[in-house]
Amino acid sequence: MQKFTFLLICYIVCLNLLLAVIIFKPGPVEQLAKRLGWRKSSHTEHYNRMLAFHRRIDACVPENAVIFIGDSFIQGMCVSAIVEGGVNFGVGGDTTAGVLKRLSMYTSIKRARAIVLAVGFNNLRERNNSQIVKNYREILLKMPENVKVVFCSVLPIDETCRSERYNDRIIELNRSSAEICSSMENCQFVDLAEKLRDTQGNLSRHYHEGDGIHLNSKGYSIYNETLKASLISVMQ
Repeated sequence: MQKFTFLLICYIVCLNLLLAVIIFKPGPVEQLAKRLGWRKSSHTEHYNRMLAFHRRIDACVPENAVIFIGDSFIQGMCVSAIVEGGVNFGVGGDTTAGVLKRLSMYTSIKRARAIVLAVGFNNLRERNNSQIVKNYREILLKMPENVKVVFCSVLPIDETCRSERYNDRIIELNRSSAEICSSMENCQFVDLAEKLRDTQGNLSRHYHEGDGIHLNSKGYSIYNETLKASLISVMQ
């Protein structure tokens, strides 16, 4: 009887602890539910909606357009402010795997003047650098050989207001990306973070929206000017 009572008490305590985790820290539980197929990812729904939108645009893209492909850094960008004839195929929350999956649907990249690629940050949580670099290589190999590719660096985060410690990994990731790009004739790597970092190597608080990741208008202005200069160099 005493053993049964002890087991019952242990069960109740464990159940209460589990409920506390679900209520106060739902993130891990939601991730587990998604992996087990109990809950569909809202990102997947967003991804599919954006792809449907992109398909309609892609058929109408003229020759010699500049195609921008990437995650929220691209989606939130006014590409026409960087280059005339820019087409925005950014998808917020996208990853290197997502870009690989959708790249073949863009027939417009075959007749483009240049392609701008900016993706990889969203992989940092669930992938190691080797896996990200492998996807980078596959993405670049899928690009038309006769079209110039501007490969954008992953920006640092502001670690003073974030719990993540990604910046050392980002430095190594960008170094690997530059090496891959240098081995391909049609690829140019550009470090877009040089003027956005503070003295500690963080994304400067003056250039993000307060979340330590996404650029504000001042940040985008610097980002855009650096990217514009690289595009001019590539397209000459």
